Amino acid sequence: MAYSKLSFAYRLIGAVVFLGLTFVARSSSSIPQNREQFSNKQQHLDPAFLSVEANTSLTDKAYFQSATLTATLVKLIEQLPLPEQQEQAPATTPDVKELPPAGTTTGKFIHPIRKKAVLTSGFGWRRRPYTRRRQFHYGIDLSAPIGTPVHAVDGGEVIYVTNYCVDRGKSAAKLNCGGSLGNWIDIKHSNGLITRYGHLQRGSIRVRVGMKVSKGDEIASVGNSGWSTGPHLDFRIHDGKGNYQNPGKFIAIKK
Repeated sequence: MAYSKLSFAYRLIGAVVFLGLTFVARSSSSIPQNREQFSNKQQHLDPAFLSVEANTSLTDKAYFQSATLTATLVKLIEQLPLPEQQEQAPATTPDVKELPPAGTTTGKFIHPIRKKAVLTSGFGWRRRPYTRRRQFHYGIDLSAPIGTPVHAVDGGEVIYVTNYCVDRGKSAAKLNCGGSLGNWIDIKHSNGLITRYGHLQRGSIRVRVGMKVSKGDEIASVGNSGWSTGPHLDFRIHDGKGNYQNPGKFIAIKK
């Protein structure tokens, strides 16, 4: 609103000054250039001189009226309120959920392998590779290319790490290394469960005993260490007392 008032006032001033100058120019054009051509007597008697004097008087009046009107308009403009500046709202940042402290157990497990992994052996009785003897499998085997990242399914504390078993060969030392699980990690969660990650790639383990990890942290890579016929992850869930549970009840299994 204040801006429109100012704009109108400036336009009005421009129009008044323009009209005043136009009037002055027209009036001045009718005044003889050489006023000395009239004698003193003629100046008092000649009607032409009287017309010049009248025009000169009108010119002075025009200047005076224009200056007066301009000064009045300037005073009016000075009295106009300044445009109010709109207060800018403080910059706001989108709500960001604070991450829980490292080691926090949420109780909801995620898949230990985010990339494509195939279930090659389930929880329960099966024929053991190489010997073909019946054996109870305490976890699930998830096949994936060697080097595929393995993630903590939930927050917790690392309580066991083995990281010296080789990934190649079929020797008894290779197969039985790490208790047949090769390189493996145990993570204890505050809900009493322990998750185990077996057959990891040698040298890929990123955690150590006592370290607290968060859900989704990369802890190692898929390997072929221990009693393994090919790259895969042996994922297990137990309570530390010899009681194992089917991981398929905690994570979605892709067959």
